[in-house]
Amino acid sequence: MTDDRNMITFLSQEGSSTTCRTQDMEANVQLPRKPLI
Repeated sequence: MTDDRNMITFLSQEGSSTTCRTQDMEANVQLPRKPLI
């Protein structure tokens, strides 16, 4: 859960738009996890 939270925070910084953040969240759920670093 914590990792997902950090991922969402990172994405929200990438695209400040809430709509983009929501789409990225859905995409991350479907796509396999990748290390940010």
